[in-house]
Amino acid sequence: MTKGPSRAWEQGYIQAGLRLTPGNVSQAAKLLGINRTTLYSRLGQQERK
Repeated sequence: MTKGPSRAWEQGYIQAGLRLTPGNVSQAAKLLGINRTTLYSRLGQQERK
């Protein structure tokens, strides 16, 4: 994951995707244009913070 403002932007982007797809990670990944496993990885990084 990136540092500083980019990290905050990425976290907001991911959370918005999850809100738009009522928590469905597969749909959120498709909407965000990233691989589902990448999204799971990013979510895991957010939980560790």
